[in-house]
Amino acid sequence: MQEGTVAFLQMVKIAAAVKLSKRAGLPYLGYLRNPTTGGVFASWGSLGHVTVAEPGVLIGFLGPRVYELLYGEPFPSDIQTAENLQRHGVIDAIVTLDGLQLTLNRALTMIADVPKLIPTPQRPEPIPDVPAWNSVMGSRRPERPSVAQVLRHGATDRVLLSGPGHGEAATTLLALARLAGQTAVVIGQQRKDGGNRPVSG
Repeated sequence: MQEGTVAFLQMVKIAAAVKLSKRAGLPYLGYLRNPTTGGVFASWGSLGHVTVAEPGVLIGFLGPRVYELLYGEPFPSDIQTAENLQRHGVIDAIVTLDGLQLTLNRALTMIADVPKLIPTPQRPEPIPDVPAWNSVMGSRRPERPSVAQVLRHGATDRVLLSGPGHGEAATTLLALARLAGQTAVVIGQQRKDGGNRPVSG
């Protein structure tokens, strides 16, 4: 922003270019390092299919020095950190440089995967006519596999992503995964038992 209006407006062009790239089916991954602020964070730094960050880095639109000049007090600590933004679902994961290659390889492989054609069943399976409440109770059975168990035992590859934040992360699992050779976005609820503890898995 300090570079002037022309530089500021480039964010729109960069974001539009990223959108066109993603629309063409090209993977777009982000790795945020220290510091990621201003126009970078407000545009292309936040648009990845998967966005991860180095541990402990400063991330935010308004840098701490600018904030202090505007408001006359230091920016609250532990707000503009990668760890806090992951807790709130802004970024997907904290990844060290050593672990970056594996994370990017998994994500690229799944995002760029060409879906296989699934054969159409010859005839649809009949849907049993059961009371709706029976279906609800059936979904709550403690022995029913959790979404984490399905991923652990059924997925050949997976990349865990952050949820929308604000407390949902403890009860919702979001991931890219390959199941039976097909890449999918997996969203599942982490069920809890009567004692308000997560069901095993």
